[in-house]
Amino acid sequence: MTETAKRNLDRKKKLIKIFYRKFYNLIKDNPKIRRILTEKEIENGIYTLVNRIADEITVKEQKIGRELTVEEIKEIVMRILDELSSVSYIG
Repeated sequence: MTETAKRNLDRKKKLIKIFYRKFYNLIKDNPKIRRILTEKEIENGIYTLVNRIADEITVKEQKIGRELTVEEIKEIVMRILDELSSVSYIG
């Protein structure tokens, strides 16, 4: 594994850990979500979300050759949340 690939993987793991903790703390005590989803479903959903966010961030960072600013990261997070919120899974 090259140094760049190792650095990118470490960065992605760090982002996943940070975003997982943030989203889990927001969602874990929400009574509406607790009535609908099990603990495992909540964890899997959050993991899917943060994995997608981390992927988008690391891909963009690789393209531009630097770490993104907080504002750039916020834009990516909001875009992904907006995309996911507009998808209906219940017919």
